[in-house]
Amino acid sequence: MTPEDDINDEVKEIAPGFPLKESIDPPAGYFESFPDDVLNRWKKEESQPIVRKITWKRIIGIAAIMTGLSIGGFWFLSKPALVETNDISAVEAYQYINENIDEFEPLLETTDIQMDEIQPDVPHDAIEEYLMEETNGTDPEDLF
Repeated sequence: MTPEDDINDEVKEIAPGFPLKESIDPPAGYFESFPDDVLNRWKKEESQPIVRKITWKRIIGIAAIMTGLSIGGFWFLSKPALVETNDISAVEAYQYINENIDEFEPLLETTDIQMDEIQPDVPHDAIEEYLMEETNGTDPEDLF
């Protein structure tokens, strides 16, 4: 028995029904003509211009990018100009509030506190002294 037959018998015992691969001999002169066939095919492909097909995925991607850039550019260019505000002084702001106090009243939380109900444990002089120390050296406009 040949070594190939021994191998086939062993494969049949280990895995019954396993297809055995039989080798096929190449046609006569195949390896002698192979280099010439490769060179001829290469020259033929080299002489033809390469035309790339643009796939649908690329077309859709390019369209999505262009759409995004168009929308972004439109949004950026159509934004209204920012309104410039002139800085106003605290005095001007105070005058404006005094003139238009009726508009600000709903925003203010006011409750009537009866001074009779509040009886501080701290004497009035101590409270005044504390407030003077806290506000010493600060601009009264900064307190509010």
